[in-house]
Order: sequence, then structure tokens, then C-alpha cells
Amino acid sequence: MVLVKQLSLSNEEETHDFLAILENSLEKKDLQWLEWKYLKNPYIDEPLVFGAYDEKTKKIVGIRPFLLCRLVVGDKILNAAQPCDAAVGHAYRRQGIFETMNKHAVNELKERGYLLCFNFPNSNSMPGLLKCGWQDTALVDESFCFRSFSEVVRKKTGKKLLSFLSLPLALKWNKVNYAVQQLRFFRGNNLTIQKEGDVSEEFELLWQEVAKNMIRVERSAQYLRWRFLERPDKTYEI
Repeated sequence: MVLVKQLSLSNEEETHDFLAILENSLEKKDLQWLEWKYLKNPYIDEPLVFGAYDEKTKKIVGIRPFLLCRLVVGDKILNAAQPCDAAVGHAYRRQGIFETMNKHAVNELKERGYLLCFNFPNSNSMPGLLKCGWQDTALVDESFCFRSFSEVVRKKTGKKLLSFLSLPLALKWNKVNYAVQQLRFFRGNNLTIQKEGDVSEEFELLWQEVAKNMIRVERSAQYLRWRFLERPDKTYEI
């Protein structure tokens, strides 16, 4: 029988199973990343990570962790949860385990006072979420801007001619006009861009001004420092 329970990331065996499922289903991550993402979040007292436990094998066979955050809605701050890194072991798929973990987690979050769950699902998890009653509210438009699209083509193909021919594509898809407009804006207003070594509370004050009518994550200096500067697997500049 497979049961759903809250996992303890201070438990070495459960942590090992968590990382193993993640590697087999999504991507390989290490303990340092796990501790950063789920234990050092400044908005939590304890992480909310749920797992499917096989009583027969005594192993975790599915994981359903949540990133907990604060959402600013007008002049109110709400506790919210964003599920991420969900995975089920290959041998246990198509048995309703994802849906069971999801329902269990949502009920637990309600009891703890979390008012909203939001997600950015991929094609694998979307059907299961809709089956559990989640609502598809909006399609997020993803745009990419390459610093050098031709260089990307050259490295991927090894052909300089293709990299040269890719330049027209870069002009079309990189939204160069938008970048030019932004540059003109900065020049026309005597503004400069400089690199900051740290974040300050002024970041949140800026968001309060430019996004006061939006639903957004509260961006305190502590949160931004954790979310970007302390992330072990990626490097961000501010």
C-alpha cells in the first residue's frame, strides 16, 4: 500500500529518496541545493514537502514539495504556496499517486491557513492538476533574448555559415526594437545602469510603486538575497 505523508528533510533516508526520485524523473540535484530551496526559505518555519511512501518496500516513491511565499494583493499579504519538483517513480506511475499526493497536500495547506496555490505546470503535470480541480487561469508568454544568437548556432552546429545566416532570425525574434526603445529611454532620462553587490529594501519599495495593482510575491531584501544571491546552482547579478 502507498500512503501520503509529510516528509522530513532532516531525515537522511527520506532526503536520499527525495533526491533519487528527482534525479530519475527530472534532473540531478545535490543536498546543498535541497537545503537552499526548501530549508533556508526565509518565509517558512518548516518546509512542506509531501511524499508517497510504499509500506512494502519502505521507500519514498513520489514527492510533492511546495515553495511557500507571501503574495501581495492590494494592501493585504496572503500566505500562498507554489508546488514544484513533483515526481513519481517510473514503476509507480499511472496509479493515481500524483493526484493523491496533490489532494492531500492541498487539504493540509488549507488547514495551515494558506489561501492560494498557484503553479506553472508542464505538459506532464497539467492533466493531473486539472483532474484534481485546478483551474487554468492564464497562459504565460515566454520570450527569450539571446546575447548572441549566431554564437549559439555556431556552438551547437559547428558551422560558421549557419551562424551567419542566423543573424536575420535574431533580428526578428530577439525583439530588438524593444531593446532599442529601452536604451533610448535610459539615454533620454540621464539614467545609468550599475551593478549592485547586494539588495536592499528599496527593491520592495519600487515594486510597491510600479506594481501596486498587481498580485505579486513580496520581495523583501531577505527574500531576494535568498532567492537569487544565495542560490548554489546558478549565478545572478543585480
